Parts: sequence; structure tokens; C-alpha cells
Amino acid sequence: MVVFEEDVGIISYVNPHEGFIGVVKQRYSDFIVREVSLNTTRPCCIDSIEFVSTVNHDIISKEHVSCDEYKLKLIELIGEENVEKLILLQDNGLRQENDEMSVEQQVILPPEQDKSRRTQVHHVIRELFSNLQSEMLIDTESSSIKQILVSRKASNSDSRKRASDDQVLSGKERVRKHARTERDSDRFNRLFGDEQDWKNGYVHAVLAKVNVDTTDAISRLSRLLHIGVKYIGHAGTKDKRAVTYQRISVKGLHGAKLAALNQHLRDMRIGNIDASPSKKGLQLGQLYGNRFTIVLRHLAVQNESGHEQCVSEVVSNAIQQVEANGFVNYFGLQRFGAGAVPTHEVGIKVLQGDFKEAIRYILTPLDPSIDNPEMVLYEERKNTIFALTSYLNGSISASECLEKLQHSRNLERYVLEHYSKDGRANDHATAFKCIPKNMRKMYLHSVQSYLWNRMASFRLNQNRISAQFGDLVFVEKCGIENGTDSAVEDGVVDTEKEIEEIEKNDDLKHSVHVVTEEEEKKKVYGIEKVVLPMIGYGTEFPKGELGVFVENLMKEHGFDLRIKTSITDEYGLKGSYRRLIAFPKNVEYEIKSYKTEDEKVVTTELETLLDSVESKTNGMDKNCAEQEDNDRALQTLEPIHSESEIDDAKLEIKHALVVSFTLKAAQYATMFLRELTKHDSSVAAQKLLQSKTHGAPRA
Repeated sequence: MVVFEEDVGIISYVNPHEGFIGVVKQRYSDFIVREVSLNTTRPCCIDSIEFVSTVNHDIISKEHVSCDEYKLKLIELIGEENVEKLILLQDNGLRQENDEMSVEQQVILPPEQDKSRRTQVHHVIRELFSNLQSEMLIDTESSSIKQILVSRKASNSDSRKRASDDQVLSGKERVRKHARTERDSDRFNRLFGDEQDWKNGYVHAVLAKVNVDTTDAISRLSRLLHIGVKYIGHAGTKDKRAVTYQRISVKGLHGAKLAALNQHLRDMRIGNIDASPSKKGLQLGQLYGNRFTIVLRHLAVQNESGHEQCVSEVVSNAIQQVEANGFVNYFGLQRFGAGAVPTHEVGIKVLQGDFKEAIRYILTPLDPSIDNPEMVLYEERKNTIFALTSYLNGSISASECLEKLQHSRNLERYVLEHYSKDGRANDHATAFKCIPKNMRKMYLHSVQSYLWNRMASFRLNQNRISAQFGDLVFVEKCGIENGTDSAVEDGVVDTEKEIEEIEKNDDLKHSVHVVTEEEEKKKVYGIEKVVLPMIGYGTEFPKGELGVFVENLMKEHGFDLRIKTSITDEYGLKGSYRRLIAFPKNVEYEIKSYKTEDEKVVTTELETLLDSVESKTNGMDKNCAEQEDNDRALQTLEPIHSESEIDDAKLEIKHALVVSFTLKAAQYATMFLRELTKHDSSVAAQKLLQSKTHGAPRA
């Protein structure tokens, strides 16, 4: 199902200016997001990926720690002869992988009774020898005799030889100590003496990434650091299909180890690492907002008679009006999911108590070939669509569907695993509860967002100048003022936890005031002061025509979020408030020319930090552009030739708008662009725009 803006209540505009054509997100690097912290006005950037310590060493990033320092430390602990054996073991091991030669694969160090010295040996070996591992041996006859066994890290061939290795250790018990998270994370700390400061504190840094969503990035970091994701904090979730910069914090980790991760990261870099630990980590919502730099390609302007006009004049006028008067603070299309059925429709069924239909909506697969029969789908995607469709029409059982379903479809698996159990095929309410709670809440919060959008459009059709009778206005600072309002936006996609933090604020109700008839006559409050509720059982309700409109809207759908029911209570639908009009800050723009779709219009420092930047980022962006070309060709049924095959001199000069602006947290970049261009922000609408762009406008 193709979802357009009007389907989720996005209809009105604030400004009367003429719009223009501009295609968004042709390349990942066309959409850049830099987080702005609460305590600074400077957007996130990376000046350096090195770690500079103020404690014991100037630079102690792993790749800059001298191997001689580790070697001297190890000689002090086990003697020079044994160190040479370990060096030989590592070298032989490396040669064995290449030459398949049979060589000595382990070294047993002399007995050591001092536990602290054994611990130091383990730590230094891990740092000095990348392909060696150490473990403790205890003599089975005399448990007081403890030695350290050093061996190569197991490869596939090594694991087959492990049984024969154990025969060599007759009379000794192998004691492998599986490193705990805390111990593994302390390896740097123990070597550099400032262990307690780092262990008890948080290291803060900037994470830069391209085409990676924040959840996936945090998961990757946690695996590499061998720590739980709960120890890695961030202020907000950034969009995947973009280049993004944001602050992160890691608990109990030395800054040097964080810097060392860069050699293992693809499409991500960590930099601007604080020189000393902080007492507090980052939490969701702890940001002022985001600085966006967005490229709109295929820039063009046409008036009602179809004639081209001067792009620069139209763009300049549009930016001046939006900067002065703001834009409608709608919840963008991302808030309503990218599935076959919008998330708010699932939520409505849940509020109605119709869990059977809600589950059917959730399991309905998105088949893009329905709207575009010429589109070619991956085999795995086709199999998933076929399996889910077959289950929904009763052709196969839940168990059979599970067998055919790709493993990445976790949401569907939660439900199908429940249905596959005996006697539960019709237990739809429990099936819904098998979905993780934060995902279930997403469906219900999107209902609140849908109602908000519908209220906003209705309200702006009445009076766009000042507050009127029955409106709600803020009379003091509250959640939305400091950037903790709940929403989802481009580049900043909120989580249900962020919404929970808003709804914990018991003072929200006392921060709004209902406008009286006298205040309306005197125009006491401007339109910029008006707020609309994310309707819940703890929010104030608007009066007058707007109140009647939304009350009838909820009645039409068979629920009332103002009433505290078992469902609204279970999912904490207390509600919050959101400003009707949002204002961009520090808007800057420039019109640039380009010839090919894979030509970069803007660049960032991340590109210079990534290894083989040209092959990585260009490759990804080129693939992105080629996919867009394929989509356009399929839609227009006309062949599109690769621009690399065309003589550069014959290429037509095109124009792009590069616009930079700052938005507070929970405000949508796409809604700003929508107001600016006066065009639908949906993917389908953008592709249609792309297919219709012809020629080059006058700049």
C-alpha cells in the first residue's frame, strides 16, 4: 500500500509562496545530520579519531602504544626466554595458516602462584599478540601448582586438532576463564593506572556513520567491546539512509580502547573522544536538536502556465517565508511505518479490541511489485511474501510458514511461533503480546500522532494568525521547550522510551492554558504559541470547534484516548503536547550545478576518515543512484542509459539546492522541505517527481 501525506492527515501549509521541484535523498551523502547538544550550539563533527589522554600518557590509542612497552612488561613477568617462545609461536602460527606446516602450537609458562602477576600476564599477552590466547592450567595431583598455557586462537583446522593437543597435557586440567564483560573492558585500564576513574565513569565521543541506523551501530559496538548495549548511551536515534554524526557515551571503558575500534569499523568512525571520563552518560532526549544539510537535485520551477521561472528568485522567496513564519509541525510519514499497512491502522484495531485484524495487518507483507509489476524482487523477498500470504489465506499453517520465513523477520516470527503451539491458533490477544512491548507501544503512539496531524490540518483551516477560543497555549517552559517532545523525524527517529520520558512529566497539564473568548478578541497569543495534545488520559483537551472535531474523529473510530482503560493504562498513553508551528534556525542555502547523478554535491569529514573512501562511499551512493534509475525506468517504461557511457561534454548541466538548517529535537526535516517546496514528501511522490524532471532550469 502506497501511503501519501493526506492519508495521515498532512494537508495544510503555513506560507502562500510558490513551490519548486527538488528530489530528496538521491544519494546517502545528500542527507547529512549533525546532532546539536544541549550545552553547545556547535553541531557534532569529528576533528580527530585519536585518543589524547590527560592522565598518564599523551597518546595511548592502541595502535600508538609501542610494542616494546608491552614486551618489556612481559619480560619482567615471565622472562626474556619465554617471551621469545611466544613470539616464535605467533610467527609459526601465522606461517602455518599460509603454508599448512605442522609446528608447535602452544607454550606452557613456568608456574606462578601470585594471582595478580598471572592476571597481568593474561592482559599483556592479549594486547601484544593478536592471534594468541592464554588460559590457566592446574596440576591434577597438586592443585597449588598453577601455570599459564598460551596457544594460537582456534581456526577451523585448529579445532580439529584440539583433541590431540589435550593428550599432551596429561595430568593437567585445562581451566579456561571466559572473560567477563568487566574484565575484558578493563584491559587498557589496568595497564595505564587510571582504572578506577574510567571504570566508574563514562567516555564520551562522536559516532559518525553512513547508511547505518543507530540501533545497528550500537549493536556492532557492543559486540566488538564485549559489553551490553545498555552500557552505550545516545541522545537520539538517527536515520539510516544518511550521513549522521551524534554523541555517544560508554560506561566503564577507557578512551583508548574506544579509539582502537576504528580499525575494525566499516562505514563508521569514532572521534573527538573526551580526554577524561565523565560522571554521567548520555540518555535519550538529551539534545537540543539537529543541524541538517540536505541536497535537493533536479531543481526546477514551473508556473501554472508551464513556463520555467528563475530558480534562485523562487527559492530565495520560499526560504525567507518559511524562516520567518515556520512550517506545520506535522509527524512525518516515517512515524507511520514502511509496511503494507500503516502503523496507526494497526493501533486503531488494538484500541477497538480487534486483535485478530491487528495481527492480520502486522503479518501482511509489503509487496512493491503490486504497484510496479515490472519491479524485480530478490528471491528471498519473494519467498517471504509468498509464505505470509499463504498463511493469511489459510493455505499453510503457522509452523509451515515459519519454516519458509527468512530469519530476519523477527516481528512475524514472534506471532507465528505463538500460533504454532497447540491450541493457540485463535488466541490473537496473546499473540499480540508476544511482540516486544516497545514495538506494541509504537502502534498506539502512532494513533496519537495521526490524531495530532488531523487536528493540525483542521485548526490551520480556521485561523493562521493568532490563537482562538478553545486553543491550548504554553504559558511556561515545559517538555517541548527543552527538546524532549515525542516525535519521529528524518535523521532523528525517536524510540518509545523517549516518549515514556515525556509522559513521566506530571507538570505538563499545568503548563498549558485554554484561550478564552476575551483573549481571542485581544489577540493575546500568536499562532506560534498554540500547542495541540498528543491525546491521552492525562492531557488537557481543546475547546470549541477543534475539540468537537477530534472528539467526533475518535468516536468515528470507536475509541476515546481521554478515558483511562486497561489498554491505555497498560501502554501508558498519558499524552503530551506539541507545538503547532515549528521554526527552523540558521537557514543557509546555495544553488550548485552538477552533471551526473553519482556526482557529489557536498562532502563531509567522514569520507576522509573511512578507509578506501572512494570505493566505499561512492560505491554505495552509486548503487543508490542506480536503484533510483532502475525504479524510474520501471515506472516510465523507458530505458535509462548510464551517464558514464555518455561523453562528458554532451552531459546536460543540472542544478541542486543545498540547504542547511537547525531544528529542535522531534521536528521533521521532511516537513520543513515539504513547506519549502510545496510537494508531497512520500517516497512514491518523490519518485514521480524524479521521473518528470526534464532539462536544466535557469539559476
